[in-house]
Amino acid sequence: MCLALALVTLVLYWPVQHFAFVNYDDPENVTQNVHVLAGLKPASVRWAFTNGISGMWIPLMWLSLMADAQIYGLNAGGYHLTNLFLHLAATLLFFGALRRLTGHTWRSAFVAALFAWHPFHVESVAWITERRDVLSACLWALTLWTYPRYVERQSLPRYLAVLLVYALGLMSKPMLVTLPAVLLLLDYWPLNRPRRAQLIWEKIPFLCLGALTSLATLTFESQIGSVASMEQLPLSVRAANAVVGYIRYLGKTLWPVNLTVFYPYNTALPAWQIVGAVILIVLITVVVLMLARRAPHLPVGWLWFVGTLFPVVGLFQAGSQSMTDHYSYIPIMGLFIMTAWSAPAKPVWAVVGSVILLACLPATRCQLRHWQNSETLFRHALTVNRNDWVAHQNLGETLEAKGQDAAAATEYRAALVTQPDNAEVHFNLANVLTRLGQSTEAAHHYTVALWLQSDYVKAHVNFGNLFLQTGHLDDAIRQYRAALVLQPAMAEAHNNLGLALAGKSDYAGAVRQYEAARRVWPDSATVRANLADAQRKLKLALPAQSK
Repeated sequence: MCLALALVTLVLYWPVQHFAFVNYDDPENVTQNVHVLAGLKPASVRWAFTNGISGMWIPLMWLSLMADAQIYGLNAGGYHLTNLFLHLAATLLFFGALRRLTGHTWRSAFVAALFAWHPFHVESVAWITERRDVLSACLWALTLWTYPRYVERQSLPRYLAVLLVYALGLMSKPMLVTLPAVLLLLDYWPLNRPRRAQLIWEKIPFLCLGALTSLATLTFESQIGSVASMEQLPLSVRAANAVVGYIRYLGKTLWPVNLTVFYPYNTALPAWQIVGAVILIVLITVVVLMLARRAPHLPVGWLWFVGTLFPVVGLFQAGSQSMTDHYSYIPIMGLFIMTAWSAPAKPVWAVVGSVILLACLPATRCQLRHWQNSETLFRHALTVNRNDWVAHQNLGETLEAKGQDAAAATEYRAALVTQPDNAEVHFNLANVLTRLGQSTEAAHHYTVALWLQSDYVKAHVNFGNLFLQTGHLDDAIRQYRAALVLQPAMAEAHNNLGLALAGKSDYAGAVRQYEAARRVWPDSATVRANLADAQRKLKLALPAQSK
């Protein structure tokens, strides 16, 4: 059974070895992250345990990416294969854990196969940034595998083993804070442990670790400004998106169509959707609780789904998405369990299960193709939603990197239709318009970007560059000085300020700026040449000034 699961999963996902990085979080996490690219060096390892740039404390995920960087460099195929092997390991561990917990081989295999082959899980496997998903899933499944060993023969070493694996899981992704609640569900079914206070007390250390992780996550998210305030998103809007989100996750599990990398947030959901979602959630909950005595797997599976999705369903909103495929990676396992253990042990249901699994294979392979590179990913996203501003923005960046500035400008303008207050999109559009020679419109978008975000250092520098190109030296100097107030050690700003000052024959000031740039960029031939030229002109100017 393990061999069959492994072979089909490998064949299904094997094309990922030829996939590229995508320009959506991969640059920040890998391709432009100097700590990750340095590999497993002592300084990088320290950084992995002390940073929160992603809004999470996930040192184990960083260490795994550093190991890949040390082996593969910037060969994206190697990172993708690591994701695939971790997904495969999670699949086999889930199969082993469920089989150990329940004693049912075929039902456990069905759940594991759905986990491995469901189209909803493509994002977690095919997106290098979601290394935290596949890695944390391995440790989640390993926790479920070690837990019944502790239950069978309770001892301190076995208990500590479960706690250690759980702690490692939290270091991969904080979403594992819900795992102690899942262990309590498993105590009810299938372990059938006596309902006594011990079950709660033995989870206290797990809950404490989860609480510390949650606190760290909220702190880091707040520091990077990704947590929406109540003024931005009132509780009523969050609750509406949360209940509708549960039904959307349920719907895409049952019928996985129109899957995409980004689902824009809707602050004005129709009342019928909200009311309908509430009624459906309450109805399902009541039914599974009523059937708990005869079919205990139903409340366990349903509460697994509802509980593990709760931290990311939108009540604690981080980011601008309403939902995302990779959030489903662990939660929909509960729905799979409900399905597998509800089917009677009859041949006809084995056929139905086989048909479901076989239907997943072409759907997953089709969804996988969209993740080949940034352009295929975001062009597909725009077929799902033409108003997806994230897709327009990232497709624009992809086309810009290919030198297709006119096409990139079209995408940026499309993004601004729904996101007129996005400083980054204005900045990107200004850059391509500058290269297209449309300096007046470019200046407008730089101005808007800086009005929206006054501390946008790169916008100050590029706006200065535009002024420098068009001969407006005083305006250029003003922009470069504004950038240096915000970032004093920015070599580009010092160098370009030197060019502007030299253009006004202030060679002494230019020399000072070039020297400051050289202290940051000691190996830059351009800075050395500019400095030598300014020093030469300053020497020529001094005798003339003395006369």
